[in-house]
Amino acid sequence: MGTSIQKQYIELMAGKPIICYCLEAFEKSEIIDDVIMVAGAGQEDYVTEEIINKYHFGKVRAVVSGGKERYDSVWNGLKAVRDGMAGKKRKKDMSISMTAPDRS
Repeated sequence: MGTSIQKQYIELMAGKPIICYCLEAFEKSEIIDDVIMVAGAGQEDYVTEEIINKYHFGKVRAVVSGGKERYDSVWNGLKAVRDGMAGKKRKKDMSISMTAPDRS
């Protein structure tokens, strides 16, 4: 895209990064209780401070480090769910997979 900033972090005219619009939809959803966000390796602190904390996304329970390939990142997000990060208070080091509560 001709920029050093990854596309999900580019700010639109409203001044918010693109990823915020996705997270806002999760925040407003009545069927989503917890979000595990997967960020690129080394971007976890940036995402936590400049996106999650700055825009007050309360459903994000974790921002975890992504992997070398997309499937590695997905796996890291799924492991965070398996390891119980969803449903807990946010931790400093926490990638985007979402979990929905069991409605059965």
